[in-house]
Amino acid sequence: MLALSIVTILESAATDEHRQTGKIDDLEKVLRPDGLAALEKVATFFAFLAFHPGVDQAVKEYVLSGALSADSGPDILVMFCLDENAETPVPVDDSSFGSWLTLDATAPPSYTMVRHLFDPSAVPPLPGLAFFEGIGHDSEVVYVHLVDDHEPEAVRAKLRKVFSIAAEAAGRPPGPGRQAMLAAGLLRERIPYTRSGRTSLREWLIRGRRFLSERGWDLVGLLGL
Repeated sequence: MLALSIVTILESAATDEHRQTGKIDDLEKVLRPDGLAALEKVATFFAFLAFHPGVDQAVKEYVLSGALSADSGPDILVMFCLDENAETPVPVDDSSFGSWLTLDATAPPSYTMVRHLFDPSAVPPLPGLAFFEGIGHDSEVVYVHLVDDHEPEAVRAKLRKVFSIAAEAAGRPPGPGRQAMLAAGLLRERIPYTRSGRTSLREWLIRGRRFLSERGWDLVGLLGL
């Protein structure tokens, strides 16, 4: 299983759209307003899986099993933090996240990324999965709670159901109705979640990527969908 930096994924989409070659080397340029429409082809939904690999063992094992790539499907790009630069594809295996195992369990990189979404409101607990409507416009975030799932089988069972609900919502045109349908589906299945205020995925990506890169970390998605 291979992971690739979200910057590289978005750069690739932008250059393919304009028949260009070479690196753009600037996430702010990739995400400028006049180019956002081209990037919508990357995924219908963008999601962020927030967890501490040293504490949330069930979620880590779920990711390492390869189930995340299979369960999320082709229309949902799931991002997570990795403790190395992934400008080119890097393997995600038992040696991944090694440097984070000694980090304070109350302040893993994923917590900071989630805090960026919910400030100044209370930050929901990790682990969890945050859904963004898309890149091109501000929207609320739907954050699915995974804190009560302590076994990989339970994590996969819940996330398969969540991704199924999200795939159904992805069939709606972009707009607040899509997130509302996702939230309604979660409520129907009695899956706990939190909704944020309206936020910008563009600004979150730029701010979060800067925070991670300053520490030699990266925000990645899985390849092979």
